[in-house]
Formats: sequence, structure tokens, C-alpha cells
Amino acid sequence: PAQEILASSLDHLLTPESFALGIRGFTEEVEKSQLETDPNYARVLELAYRRKDGSVLWAETKFSFFRDPLGNPIAVLGVGRDITERKKAEAQAKDLLDFNEKILNHSPLGILTYKLTGECVFANENAAVILGTGIEQLKSQNFHSIQSWKVSGLYDLANQTIATRSLVTADVYHKSTFGKEVWLRSYFVPFRSKDEAHLLLTISDITDWRQTEDKLRESENRLILALSAAQMS
Repeated sequence: PAQEILASSLDHLLTPESFALGIRGFTEEVEKSQLETDPNYARVLELAYRRKDGSVLWAETKFSFFRDPLGNPIAVLGVGRDITERKKAEAQAKDLLDFNEKILNHSPLGILTYKLTGECVFANENAAVILGTGIEQLKSQNFHSIQSWKVSGLYDLANQTIATRSLVTADVYHKSTFGKEVWLRSYFVPFRSKDEAHLLLTISDITDWRQTEDKLRESENRLILALSAAQMS
């Protein structure tokens, strides 16, 4: 009921965080009230109100001053709009983003994303480990100017992906800018983020597998040579 609301103190109506935010905002507006000459000016705050059942109602609250003929504030007008569903949607979106970021950061693959202009937007810890550097060093790079990409063929693969707008994959021997030599299984994938084209690169270190494969191939060659020599004799 309206009478019950009017009889309640602000710290009872609001959550502690919103009460502190509201008091701070109101104090700031009072301090600059003589400087603000726009009669239509209103301060907007998103505040969390406590319902009787313990649940929270979020409201976009606009407040402005009634003024006397000299421009001094004499009363406050507050108008609220229920934004609870929007805040729930924002919280769900944030949870999803946090979940996706945890997956990316803890993936066994090295993951990097780039704008088509070359700037690195994202790099996870495994990408840094595989390439022998840190995340910030990777994020400071532009793939159009990474010489090691051009030597190993990663740059050609990236351009092929951009040109065809399709997945491109290859195993490449790569000596990174940071001096680490590694066999990479690379996947380039085009995607869009915030209505802008991007490039996703995932890498895995297959050096041990390649070395084992090379040793098996050498053993097979030696066996073939031995058999050929035995037949000739």
C-alpha cells in the first residue's frame, strides 16, 4: 500500500548497495544543484528495491528537483520504471559470457581471435604456453606483421580462410616470434562478433606425435633397406 511505502525509510526500501548508491547520487546532485540550469535535467539511477516477500525489484529511477523562484531545490520528484526482467536478462547474459570465458581460458587448445585488420582480440593461457610467451605479448601482435607466420605458412592459411570464408586446417612447423619451435595443428575459422568479421585460430602442440611419426618412418626405411640388401645378396 502507498501509505506503508511512504512510512518506510529509504534504507528499509532499498538494498544496502542501492541505498549507498542513491545517497551518493542525491548528495552529488544537491551539491551541483545551483550549477544545473536545465529545467528538464534528471539524474537516472538503477536501484534495487526490497519487496515484502524478500525478493528484489529493480527500477530505473529518475529524480529531479522542484525549485523555488530563485532556483533553489525545495523538493524532489522521483519516477521509477520496473526493469527487473531486463536486469535478470543482463545477469543471465553475464553468466553465459563468464561461462564461455572460463571454457575458452581453460581449453586444452590454444585459442586466439583476431580482427581482419590483424589485431589480436583474445588469447588464452594455452596459446601462450604453446608459443612460448605470455598472453599480453600475444595480444599486442598484429598477424599481418608477424614474420614467423609468413615463414611457417600460418599467414597464407589465414588469408585463405578470409578469402574463402571457410574452415582451413593444416599441420605446420612453426618457430614462434618468441623462439619456440613447435609442430602445430592449426584450425582457422571465420566468424562474426558485434557485426564485425573476425578470425579464430585454434592450435595444438603435436610436436611429440610428429617426432614419433618421424622415428617410425625412419625405422620403416631402415627395414626396407635391410630387406632390399638381403634380397640382393
